[in-house]
Amino acid sequence: MTLCVVVGSCTSDPAPSAAPTLRVATYNTSLYRDQAGALAAAVRSGDAQATDVAAAIATAHPDVILLNEIDADAVEAFAASIPGQPYAHRFVPSSNTGVPTGVDLDGDGRTDGAGDARGFGRYPGQYGMALLSRFPLEETRCFGDVLWASLPWATLPNDASTETPADYYSAEARAVLPLSSKNHCDVIVGSPLGRVHLLISHPTPPAFDGPEDRNGHRNRDEVLFWVHHIDALPASEHFVVLGDLNADPVDGGAPAGIRALLAHPRVLDPKPRSTGAAAASRDQKQANAKHLGDPGLDTADFSDETVGNLRVDYVLPSRTLRVLSAAVQWPATVDATVRAEPSDHHLVWVEVTADSESRN
Repeated sequence: MTLCVVVGSCTSDPAPSAAPTLRVATYNTSLYRDQAGALAAAVRSGDAQATDVAAAIATAHPDVILLNEIDADAVEAFAASIPGQPYAHRFVPSSNTGVPTGVDLDGDGRTDGAGDARGFGRYPGQYGMALLSRFPLEETRCFGDVLWASLPWATLPNDASTETPADYYSAEARAVLPLSSKNHCDVIVGSPLGRVHLLISHPTPPAFDGPEDRNGHRNRDEVLFWVHHIDALPASEHFVVLGDLNADPVDGGAPAGIRALLAHPRVLDPKPRSTGAAAASRDQKQANAKHLGDPGLDTADFSDETVGNLRVDYVLPSRTLRVLSAAVQWPATVDATVRAEPSDHHLVWVEVTADSESRN
């Protein structure tokens, strides 16, 4: 509004300041190698895949991003390679991947394989997680040591050849096997919106097992962990669940956990989408033609013959936040003259704000 007086000049009221926002992203980067140290060396030498992943992050310019499937020893070198404003605050939680249990967990008669680790991996830190933030990370709580069998709501896999329920894993295995295939962490970021709990994880894919469906059961319970954790958070707290949850609510192999999370009364589902995902599903056909879910919501481009494209990567804010925009960074068209996408997953971001009365 412009105010004028008889003598003197006209002045304008100052424009209202814009509400603070927070852009949160998740990206399964597929930045892993079969030997410890190999990825770090590749990043330092200008590896093309790592360069493309860094460019994708710079394009999305999130304030906070969770990286899935990045070898732990390469995080510092990779973070320093991202163009633009640096992510000064970083958190690399320990990962159960590749950590030996000394127990034959996968039934192959050995106790020293990748499938016998606390989480599938050839060495500690393979397929790890990293949280990069422009804002301070104030508190962290991780639950990677919680035993799967210790949870009262757990659904352990069953050996159909016996009459005993939920007995696929021996007592020895149940005594060492955690729920988290990587980790589950509640990290509080001191953002412009106030404290926000970042609930980060990367559950095991519900595949690569047998009729006992041990990975499907574990995926379900890894996702359900957040349902129970959210129930314990004060109602006024902001949070965002993010990560490659390896679960599609419609077309995936373990829908129960993700359906429960998406239906939680305190969780918002912004349903980030892209025209690229819809086009890929239409063009690739095969397994995609049998899917029932909305292909525009897909985040990962898996085998056309067997799995098809799925929605498995999520950024789910609490209802104390308001969504301004959201997207899956999936190119609308594919140029055959350029390099292939650096990962079979695509970056997902959501931008949120908070009403003044809900800020803490």
